[in-house]
Amino acid sequence: MAVYMRITVNGKRVDMSAGHECDPSKWNSHAGRAISTKEENHRMIIPKECRIEG
Repeated sequence: MAVYMRITVNGKRVDMSAGHECDPSKWNSHAGRAISTKEENHRMIIPKECRIEG
């Protein structure tokens, strides 16, 4: 199952692939998020084009 993200900046919304997959058995449909450990969450790498540099 592909993971998608939605980003809204100044009222403009963009939906795009996060470039990650999630095993459907580890997806909580009710919560709308993955069931994972902290270690699994840390493995998710944010694509460079999605990073906000301050």
